[in-house]
Amino acid sequence: TNFQTTAKMENSALFDSWMTVEAPLVASEIYRAYIEHKDFLVPGKLFHFLTPISKRLPDSIQIWLAKKHLAVK
Repeated sequence: TNFQTTAKMENSALFDSWMTVEAPLVASEIYRAYIEHKDFLVPGKLFHFLTPISKRLPDSIQIWLAKKHLAVK
């Protein structure tokens, strides 16, 4: 998709990260969630595993991680 360009994030480290999820996977997961009437979705098995763990982290660590992954290359 053109999200990276549209959001003016061409220089963001986020898109070169292990955290990047490909658009086709996200689309198929969204469709599956829609069919199953789910209100919440975490695409990818790794993220589904990490989400409950990250929710237990202090806000300061979550903010640090977000800044690290949104940093300019």
